[in-house]
Amino acid sequence: MISVPEVTIVLVIVVMLFGADKVPEIAHFFGKSVRSVRNATDDIKTELTRSYDDEQIRKAKESFTEKTDDIKNELADLSDEVKKKENFSDQAKEVKKGINDLGKSISRKK
Repeated sequence: MISVPEVTIVLVIVVMLFGADKVPEIAHFFGKSVRSVRNATDDIKTELTRSYDDEQIRKAKESFTEKTDDIKNELADLSDEVKKKENFSDQAKEVKKGINDLGKSISRKK
């Protein structure tokens, strides 16, 4: 930060170099320059923030897609297991029926 004595010294030097009538023009030019630099800095900050946010969104999307694919694969595996169990259950019913039929035919022969 610039202190009051430093500002006073700068103003005295400016008045001595350029004259009192040029001080408002110089101050106006200096103000515009500072505003321009500040705006450029804000634009850079905004662009960096936006770029960072876009990168974070892309990473989150990739992570979400990977997790979704993992869940889909797990569901497909579970579906396959259920189908195998259903087939096994059907086969077990057929075997049980065959055993019952065999038992009936044996009991008739006695």
